[in-house]
Amino acid sequence: PFVVRIPDGVSEIEYCAFEEDASVGVILIPDTITKIRRFAFEKCSNLQDVVIPESVNEIEEGAFWECPKIRNVYIPKSVTKIGRYSITTSAETIKVDPENPVYDSRNDCNAIIETNTNTLINGCCGTIIPNSVTKIAESAFQYCSQLHYKFKIPDSVREIGRNAFDCCNLSSLRIPNSISRIENEVFIGSTLSTIYIPNSVNYIGTDAFCGCHNLTDVHIEINDPNSVEFGDNDDCSDVIKGDDNRQRRLWVPNGTRGLYDEHPAFEIFDIIIEK
Repeated sequence: PFVVRIPDGVSEIEYCAFEEDASVGVILIPDTITKIRRFAFEKCSNLQDVVIPESVNEIEEGAFWECPKIRNVYIPKSVTKIGRYSITTSAETIKVDPENPVYDSRNDCNAIIETNTNTLINGCCGTIIPNSVTKIAESAFQYCSQLHYKFKIPDSVREIGRNAFDCCNLSSLRIPNSISRIENEVFIGSTLSTIYIPNSVNYIGTDAFCGCHNLTDVHIEINDPNSVEFGDNDDCSDVIKGDDNRQRRLWVPNGTRGLYDEHPAFEIFDIIIEK
């Protein structure tokens, strides 16, 4: 990997300019740059050091996505527009300048939060979600290599966008009572082994847990599974079932085993246990 210096006078880093370029180790961005276009550095596997100058006002979708060696990201106060999955979720820290008028990293949470909507739009390995966040945006933690051991979703969160934890490395998670919908592909391909689903959930989307082959224990507090709307499983008939022989357990409220036993959405479980 080597140092790449963007020439002075350049105003934008173009679409896919360095996409999948493994030779880029350090990028030097001059203070004439105002915009970093879509996927400019996506999948730059050896990119380690990025300093975003205060001339930049927009970072577009996927600009620094899936750059596994980036560890620390600082968003200056000048950046007032950030696209979806712009910053790699494998980073250890993400900090937004306290004077930024649009985004913040309140409570040293290591995430990018849209201030006016309290929406967490980009997380990372070190994220601790503040109690003031009301929404986790689409793909916010997608491909996160390892979430913080204290990670949890607070009761303030009312909405989790699709693919939010897609292929994310986490072992156990409790969905808060504030959530009514588990959207499409939210946890698809994640390493979850245990999940707790509250009685407040009335919708479980298409392929929400598809490919979660480590998922052995689902604790569900819903008294009547027939009250839940399920998305089409889109030919993902092995929703969580892998090729291994491990046992899948469904933990249900006392007196509801018969209802779950008869419901086609739960046929994949080997054992249904009342608690």
